Amino acid sequence: MPEAKIIHCRKNPMGNILSMHRSNLTPTNNGTSNIEDAANVLTAQEQTMQIHKRIHPDKIFAFGYDEFVNAPKETLTKLLRWLELDFSQSYLHPEKSTISAISINTACVLQARKPISNKSVGNWKNYKDLLKPAKKFF
Repeated sequence: MPEAKIIHCRKNPMGNILSMHRSNLTPTNNGTSNIEDAANVLTAQEQTMQIHKRIHPDKIFAFGYDEFVNAPKETLTKLLRWLELDFSQSYLHPEKSTISAISINTACVLQARKPISNKSVGNWKNYKDLLKPAKKFF
């Protein structure tokens, strides 16, 4: 798909690992249930994306979760401009969406229907001891 655009969503890796660990996926899914394995998965994913960003710099947009929840309108406006789409105020209020046809099949299905919030940013710091095995990766 030569005209495809890719949105690379990124979150602070320690916060991401905490979110994955809290999702309570099956114990056989080491990529989320084991702290070091989760760090390995994120590291490999980031390395892969960096390779592709060098090859296709205009096709991949890095979208920062932490930046988005702290400055939603500014961050979203940059993404929409890159996608060549117009901004709508309704994009900032997913909790008001009446579109029921959209199916969300991820661990964050409940969060996707709530107002945009930055309350989880930095909460990983409360779990430094739990996340210690991942620290050496970042």
